Amino acid sequence: VRGVNSCGNGSSRSLSISINSCPKFAADTEEGEEMSVFPNPARDYVEVMFKSASDKDGKLKLMDMLGQAKYSQNMDVRKGANSYVIDLKKLPSGVYLVNIEQEGRKITQRLVVN
Repeated sequence: VRGVNSCGNGSSRSLSISINSCPKFAADTEEGEEMSVFPNPARDYVEVMFKSASDKDGKLKLMDMLGQAKYSQNMDVRKGANSYVIDLKKLPSGVYLVNIEQEGRKITQRLVVN
């Protein structure tokens, strides 16, 4: 970018922009672990997709903003891509947190339910 004043004087600055080529896995955490919640906002269901660096079992939770678990499921996690669907039809509209716990690590992403 080059800015010039009315006298014709100016300076140049550079800006680096990185574009994630896989936007479905937007919540990066430790190396090899990512999570996506889609669609977001959601109405009837949400798909939670995540990548794991290990084959260790985990837990998927959906919590309200008061920290109360509204959904909980044990997961048989495999190294690489994993996917789970949560039925949202019985939940009231609001903001929730989707949380994956595995080997003492947590991945959390915000979810809006309409």
